[in-house]
Amino acid sequence: SISDSSALTISSGDDITIDATSDINLDADGGDIRFKDNGTNFVTFNSSTGSTFSGDILGADGSNSSPSFSFSSDTDTGMYREGTNEIGFATGGSRALKLDASLNAVFSGDVFINKSSDGADSSLTINNSASHGSTDETASLKFQQAGYTGGKIVSNRAFNYSSAGNRDSTLQFYTSQDATDTLAMTIDANQNVGIGVSPSYPLHVENAGDTVGYFKSTDNNGQIA
Repeated sequence: SISDSSALTISSGDDITIDATSDINLDADGGDIRFKDNGTNFVTFNSSTGSTFSGDILGADGSNSSPSFSFSSDTDTGMYREGTNEIGFATGGSRALKLDASLNAVFSGDVFINKSSDGADSSLTINNSASHGSTDETASLKFQQAGYTGGKIVSNRAFNYSSAGNRDSTLQFYTSQDATDTLAMTIDANQNVGIGVSPSYPLHVENAGDTVGYFKSTDNNGQIA
């Protein structure tokens, strides 16, 4: 054994092997426990500040049922490698979220946006951060059914956004017809609404057929409120 006042020095080039049939305890008595290579720390353990690694921490790929980085009391919840350039997050042994190589986030369940402060606004922001210069950039909320398009809502730049007077936008609502997005309604920057047409009036409806509108009231006097 080595007493508290003793020091153990291993000469350069020598190996140290510890072969124990029970616990191995390293106690720095409030100080750091350091592992070095060529005089440089590569891992430091401290009871107050935790563990510090100077290099990469590499783990096995893991899986949704056994993620590589998990918790001692919840080993099927954590982070793992989903595939090439993909990260998966699992809860209860099932994938909850995947981040892929195209920077897409794929959620396996519902997404809730919650703010606990009274009077606070809960919002979902979809931002196209491309700089001004054209009207090609859009921001969209897309829907799918069984992997096929189920419609979308698109915010379009009406102008090139180069100045305050050129930052109008429109909202376009698409429905799906035979798995193809079909423009159904447009609301422009002047709050004009167009159905089947880009609006020129507060309510602008066009249709290829003879009938463009039908209104019915069940009120006895025939009025539409």
